[in-house]
Amino acid sequence: MFAIVGMRNKGVSLKCETPDTAALLIDVGRAEKAPYLPRGGWVLIPWGRMEDAELKERLITSYRTIRKTLTKKQQTALPPFPQSPPET
Repeated sequence: MFAIVGMRNKGVSLKCETPDTAALLIDVGRAEKAPYLPRGGWVLIPWGRMEDAELKERLITSYRTIRKTLTKKQQTALPPFPQSPPET
């Protein structure tokens, strides 16, 4: 699990690379504490709080962060890392 969209559809919860990144996103108002996931770098990003390109990059980072904690066998069973969007 690398992202969660709840029934209330307020936004998407995802995992940041570090708890410091999560704290920074919360401090600058781009994210909130993720419900039910108070530790470990999880945040809730409400819809419309950031540009689509940034949200996509944060989702990719969340996927990569979670994927690298899995065993090699589990990683092999998953699709490869998504490509980051090109920089403009």
